[in-house]
Amino acid sequence: MSNVKNYILSITVTVAFFALAEGALYLANFEYAPREKAYWQPMITMFEGTRQRNIATQFEYPGYIWRTIANTRFTDSRGFRRPELPDVKSEGKIRIAFLGGSTTHGGFRPYPERAIALLNDALGEDRYEALNAACSSYSTHQSRIALDRWVLPLKPDAVFLYHGWNDPQVQDDGYGDHEKYRPAAQIDRSWLSSLTHVRNLHMGMGMAALVDWADFSWPRPRVSPEKFRENLEYMAQQCELAGVPLWVATRPRTQRSDSSRPFYASKAIERQYYGDLLATQDGTAIYDTVHRLYTDLQHDITRQHDNAYTCDLSAFIDQLEQRQLDGQ
Repeated sequence: MSNVKNYILSITVTVAFFALAEGALYLANFEYAPREKAYWQPMITMFEGTRQRNIATQFEYPGYIWRTIANTRFTDSRGFRRPELPDVKSEGKIRIAFLGGSTTHGGFRPYPERAIALLNDALGEDRYEALNAACSSYSTHQSRIALDRWVLPLKPDAVFLYHGWNDPQVQDDGYGDHEKYRPAAQIDRSWLSSLTHVRNLHMGMGMAALVDWADFSWPRPRVSPEKFRENLEYMAQQCELAGVPLWVATRPRTQRSDSSRPFYASKAIERQYYGDLLATQDGTAIYDTVHRLYTDLQHDITRQHDNAYTCDLSAFIDQLEQRQLDGQ
């Protein structure tokens, strides 16, 4: 009987404590909106000459990844850029898969299409074909999933990876792409309504404030340097296992002669992150440091794998710019 009394007393004290705390926070008009992860779903811009077309995307569960809707003027039955390739390569064809963000996916005539045309023109026959599996707003997080799920099953002879633009960005929610896992199917979430009621209590707000306060690493970029290395390492290993060479293209810098050079920290949350990380608010210094950091990681990965190679677009564009400045 004493155990029952102690149990009831414990419950009573606990309820009384939370009731008093809730009342105190209510009287103090305490309110707090907890941080929430934003599952951003981009609209893709395509062009027909000078005419702009916007194409919707759809999430591809599981994971935080999307593709453009299929079977449009620009996309095939898989949601990739046309032309559509068969599941099985024709005899004698060399299939090059391209992964990246909008710089690979978008535009009137994306560079994979032009690269394949140049190769075929040089060879004098239609031997090469492009599998453009990129999508606007992809980081290496999405390309890592796409490589396993859609690219390697189509047996490419080489993979060309072009990233470095979207990974260092800090989204408004301050969370990394790897933290935004989505389940394979939409499940019944009606039970979450009870948690919503708890969260709306002042005690719930107080607990959320404590959890957010204790997260000292927030905000985080979409793909941190550590995750960037991890993603590149994983893709190099998967290509190596499949016997496929991986070409990693570095992102060119905006030209030094361009006075409107963009820089990371254009948003308040990015200024907070990079200002604290690099101990500077100078936009150009941030831009150069972040560019060098992610580019060096790409070089490191290709040096560590016999099947991985660097396409140093950054150095190539720098050389072209210097020649222009020298009047050549």
